[in-house]
Amino acid sequence: MKKITAIILALVFALGACLMLASCGGKTTDETTAATTEANEPETMAQAENPEASTAQNTADESVQPSEGASETAPAETTTLAAVEAPVGGSVAQIVEYYNKAANGAKAYPGTMKVKRTQGTVSSLESISIELARGIVEGILPNDYPQEKTVTFTNGKSSSGEKASAFFPVDDKPYTSNLTPAGVKSASCAKQGSGYKVVITLVSEKGDDINFVPKHHSSCADTLALTQEDLDPLTINECNITYTGATITATVDEYGRITTLNISEPVVIEGKVAWKSFNIIEVKVIGTWKQEFVVTY
Repeated sequence: MKKITAIILALVFALGACLMLASCGGKTTDETTAATTEANEPETMAQAENPEASTAQNTADESVQPSEGASETAPAETTTLAAVEAPVGGSVAQIVEYYNKAANGAKAYPGTMKVKRTQGTVSSLESISIELARGIVEGILPNDYPQEKTVTFTNGKSSSGEKASAFFPVDDKPYTSNLTPAGVKSASCAKQGSGYKVVITLVSEKGDDINFVPKHHSSCADTLALTQEDLDPLTINECNITYTGATITATVDEYGRITTLNISEPVVIEGKVAWKSFNIIEVKVIGTWKQEFVVTY
């Protein structure tokens, strides 16, 4: 019984790590929710303007321009703020391009911005083959939402050396989103106040390996950071991991700058946890990684 209990506990901790949709190979972080909406897009529409001259004014009346795609170092030049036309009612391709430029501009922003991030995991045990272990499993599954952190960045770095590239998804990448229309189930863009609201829902992606990295979700959000080495001496047989379709909700100001960003990424994990050649327990867990960013320029 001691061995069985130890194995069950090891399983639970492994699943807990699996559901921590933290960045950088299992680093613990925090995050928020995103509203979910779907809209049918018209096939054609005038091409949205490129927000090349978009960015923010900060201290000492410094005007700056966000880059088209994120880069590790921010551009040195500054320019006068210019309004950016959004693809209201546009096609999926136009909305994705508009969102990518706005989201990537946050990591590359050369001025000063204050970012409040709320994040974390919400998870639940849907089924388990050993009901006596349900309470133990449910008690250890990660439910750490919300965790809050506020950082001020200037030219992509905080006073303590923290990088905006690691604060926003995708963790430690020079971009926030490299999403393509192929990964999008639905997308909408609507006028909201002086700016715009973008809602994008991703397609479902499914893998049968613990190391599965979903192509589309990983291009615009942090994903599972678990390998078989993390589970040793246990293994997960007949493992199925399904990203059922993350929802991204963002507000963008008239200058093409992200002001809020919400990501809700649900994942379903099913499998048989085994020790050596013995299947011990079958589980189905649903976890949602939530992130919310509020950006002040």
